[in-house]
Amino acid sequence: MIKPLDLLTPVPDRLRNLCEHKSVNLAGNCIEYITTGFNEEDLRQYNIALLGIAYQDAEQHLNTVREDFYSLYLHSDHLKIIDLGNVLMERNDQSDYDRIEQIIGELLKYNVFVIPFGKSPVYLNYCYNALKLVDNSVTITYISNSATLGNAGDNLSRQNYLAHLLNDIDDKLFSLNILSYQLYQTDPDSLVLLNKLYCQATRLGSLRLDFKLVEPLLRDSDLLGINISAIRHSDAPASLHCTPNGLYAEEVCQLARYAGISDRLTIGGIFGFKLEKDNNRTTSQLVAQVMWHLIDGYMARKNDSPLKNVNGIKKYIVDMGAPMQQLVFHYSTLSERWWMEVPGETSSNNLLIACSNDDYRSACNHEVPLRWVWFHQKLSQKKQL
Repeated sequence: MIKPLDLLTPVPDRLRNLCEHKSVNLAGNCIEYITTGFNEEDLRQYNIALLGIAYQDAEQHLNTVREDFYSLYLHSDHLKIIDLGNVLMERNDQSDYDRIEQIIGELLKYNVFVIPFGKSPVYLNYCYNALKLVDNSVTITYISNSATLGNAGDNLSRQNYLAHLLNDIDDKLFSLNILSYQLYQTDPDSLVLLNKLYCQATRLGSLRLDFKLVEPLLRDSDLLGINISAIRHSDAPASLHCTPNGLYAEEVCQLARYAGISDRLTIGGIFGFKLEKDNNRTTSQLVAQVMWHLIDGYMARKNDSPLKNVNGIKKYIVDMGAPMQQLVFHYSTLSERWWMEVPGETSSNNLLIACSNDDYRSACNHEVPLRWVWFHQKLSQKKQL
């Protein structure tokens, strides 16, 4: 029987030795690799794994990203990171997809935070398929310049992969949230459907008003997908779908760090780039820096979710002024972050969602936070599906 790790093409020696005789703090000198005798059980010792995904004729582009990432400095000596190399697709059929899902699934089994990267945004679907095997309720946040869903009735492609994801909304997909979409790049019918299903879509302009507003959304995400096409052409000239407008390079890095800090996030994927058209390796370097910010966020995790750790958690019950109407908030003294409860069928089934201090202040002023209302309506809809 073929084991998942047998499906990988290892990192070439040229890259493994890239930072030899250089600073020990360079990523290339902090990362470990698959060696002879390595088996699946060995994965449990690692915090983070890098995984390239490509067709065989594009493998060199993934290694270009590695070269740029290995040349960045890491500022932690307590993380264990492994670069698994690449999973190479051959026929663009189900066997290729199963290979990706099998490898990612093996990493998730050992609680390894996975950073997959590759050209096609469709890889997001394979990440979800692997994640839903170990998680019964998955929230996806996708950073993209478009919220157009496409037609789920057609075969899976770059034109309809979001629609295929949304098909699972009545099963294990809890929500598909889209950040930084541009209105003129998006079919209005898609926005109507997302809103109907209580999936949050945030325009680029709204996001720019205050990046901290989306921190709770990112904190509640299990799977993050970053489409490089969300970044403006001058900062990412080798994206799959270049446009003059979009996120700035530093903005997508900021979002990646916010997401990496989330204790819930298990996969942070970077897709949507074609490095054969990269000018001066600008896009390759940006992909590498987005990886760095995901890892930097991971290093800043506090593991202070009230679901996992009650130490340093303060509970506040806000009386809304009506009988049987109280909102319950949780505050972490460790990270100064907030959560609130949304009632389920019973108190033991209450949903704990990330929120902001502004949400707590709104409740104190007898105003029900919009985020609470949104999730309350979503839970009511879920019961009907």
